[in-house]
Amino acid sequence: GLGYQVSKHLRADLTFDYFLKSEFNGQTTGVCGGAACTSVDTSSYRALLMLANAYADLGTWHGFTPYVGGGIGGAYLKWDELRNTVGGVTTVHDGSASWRFAYAATVGTAYCLTNKLKLDVGYRYAHISGGRMFELAPTTGPGAGPGFDKGINIHEGRAGLRYQFGGKSGCETDVAYEPVPE
Repeated sequence: GLGYQVSKHLRADLTFDYFLKSEFNGQTTGVCGGAACTSVDTSSYRALLMLANAYADLGTWHGFTPYVGGGIGGAYLKWDELRNTVGGVTTVHDGSASWRFAYAATVGTAYCLTNKLKLDVGYRYAHISGGRMFELAPTTGPGAGPGFDKGINIHEGRAGLRYQFGGKSGCETDVAYEPVPE
């Protein structure tokens, strides 16, 4: 991410997160040839999450600065092929790719390591809105897709370093007493 310290208690940043291949396993229940049936579904996806965030720094005590924040933005989600298996017969559906709305909420604390460098530890909840997951299977008749997911919830423990290029970082300590020069 890249950000800006707006005031002593307010900062903003843009963050970019890439999620590597994540596996999906599920099942679908329906009617196959007039009888109830259950399929086994497998796929995977990748995602790029981009958020504009704002944070409220709640003050600094003994080098610790707790904060809360939130962000909005978008995610590009790309599903791989979905393999749908019923009674030993597998049908392959092409995966979908789309831009989706996303948001996040964050809570954490930063600790002053130097006047310009902070250790930042926090928790982030992010949500990517639901959308199309896979397309109609090219070899099957009606009722075989498309499919939709209900969205993706992401719970993360995050840790990193934050470096301040200019201005005050909030780590400076005011001198309580400075002797008069002789």
